[in-house]
Amino acid sequence: MQMRFLQFSACVLWCATLGLPTSLKADELTSAKTNNNPNTELVVDHGSPRQKTLNQKLRNTIVESVEFKENTLEESMNWIAANYDIQIVYDERSLAEEAIDRHEPEVNLALQNIRLSTLLTLLLAPYDSEYISEDGILMVTTQSVAKSKLETVVYNMSSLEDCGWKDTSLVQVLLYRHIPNAVWTPDDPEKQVSIAQSTLIVTQSQPVQREIYQFLKTLKQAPKQDAKKARKGARRRKKEKQSPNANGRLVPRSRSIWKRWLLWSQ
Repeated sequence: MQMRFLQFSACVLWCATLGLPTSLKADELTSAKTNNNPNTELVVDHGSPRQKTLNQKLRNTIVESVEFKENTLEESMNWIAANYDIQIVYDERSLAEEAIDRHEPEVNLALQNIRLSTLLTLLLAPYDSEYISEDGILMVTTQSVAKSKLETVVYNMSSLEDCGWKDTSLVQVLLYRHIPNAVWTPDDPEKQVSIAQSTLIVTQSQPVQREIYQFLKTLKQAPKQDAKKARKGARRRKKEKQSPNANGRLVPRSRSIWKRWLLWSQ
């Protein structure tokens, strides 16, 4: 016991002689871990500085309280433009073709602590409209026009790896399953999602990109146990060779002949 104490004392004296720290505080350890992974943003913003500013404002701004009573769409959008310094324009031609009147008083909302992007979606829903952004300007247009305009967004998977989602291909499969409004067409390269190192490169419409961002953010906030369960389930499904039944349902061949026949006949 005395020998261990002497060894410890000698180690402390040696560190003091060399000017090395003998201990680290908790906040110093946290900062050290943070510095090892400085790039933890979920989206790698691209485009002009104005576009980056607008994207971050839409994603990160929380509206504490808002209430609209029988307001028109134009009145509601003017309130957002004035309070959050956003330039808003209207796609007059597309709105007129679908007989969308922004002067109709159809906005009735009373919300608290809501993200600005979500608030915009709710305001436009009664008018069957959507919004897109380009070069720092927000445009109100029809849903068909918004779906037709594609953009490519790079998602930083390293921020998800720290939360346990290390298999980027698994995240890709989850996107295929849980983003119903997306168009995943393997034969069309413009609408595919690809993997490059620790990034997902997705080309979809802006409304779908907003859904993908919220989904990935949910994964990022999910416990690590969920990521482990998802990986185990993916490996199990990969091992089980499956064959489609009469209705197109996949049936594992590893089951007994009787169970396979029952599932096949469903």
